[in-house]
Amino acid sequence: MLSDRESLSAGKVARTVAQYQGIRANLPDTQWYVVAVNTGKIPDLPDLDPPRIVRAVLGLGFPEVSLDVNSDALSNWRYQPQDRIFKRSSASVSTRIFLDREQPDDPDHTRYEGLSAVLSSGMTPFNSCEPWFDHNRFVLGDDYCIIHNPLADKQNQLTLGFLKLGREYWLNDAGVLDSNLWFKDRAQRRETT
Repeated sequence: MLSDRESLSAGKVARTVAQYQGIRANLPDTQWYVVAVNTGKIPDLPDLDPPRIVRAVLGLGFPEVSLDVNSDALSNWRYQPQDRIFKRSSASVSTRIFLDREQPDDPDHTRYEGLSAVLSSGMTPFNSCEPWFDHNRFVLGDDYCIIHNPLADKQNQLTLGFLKLGREYWLNDAGVLDSNLWFKDRAQRRETT
């Protein structure tokens, strides 16, 4: 069973991506297309690494590791595969939209090669008005999570570092999840320069 935050996040991603086919039909084949998901209204709970939004499109479950009981050595770090998640209604949602060329449980067999990336942020225009918001600690854009679609058509691929904000995720040539953090602690650096 998913926590409230996971259900809300997965549901929001599913609803946003479900609108993809209709919107995509109106765009030229060479146009970049990024789905932006704002999680600012979801109750603030710590996220996982990688964040839920990454796991929701790349089929990643929880991390797992092998332990040698004789030497206490850890090896074979990986993520459990998680092909789908289940909503409270018991309906399932695929978490492999960036891995499978066709979605067999989708009535239209939607293909996502035209989708360049997913961008997620928990900031809203009103966060900076909240009492908890620390302007010395938060810089808008630092919480961005950008996930590149490895199946995107060549003309629809965003280059790595396109936004240079937040954390960027992609699958490398070996199919392993890789990431880059842009402008770490940008708010603190600004005070010292």
